[in-house]
Amino acid sequence: MRKGEQGTLVGREVCVLLNIHPSTLSRMVRDRKIPHMKFGGAIRFDSAQLDAWMRKLTINQCGQVPPPPTT
Repeated sequence: MRKGEQGTLVGREVCVLLNIHPSTLSRMVRDRKIPHMKFGGAIRFDSAQLDAWMRKLTINQCGQVPPPPTT
């Protein structure tokens, strides 16, 4: 995500962002392995939560999680 980008994303946008197949995203949602929100039958993804989730999963070459970006 671009710095300062905010808002909600739909599934296909998350698939492009993560370079995953829609069925993989569906499985991740079903297994609660990715942060998401449900509005009725629609599933949405908060870009800030996804960014934090991806940062948490990122490990640098020294085996440490990088610090959050400063604003």
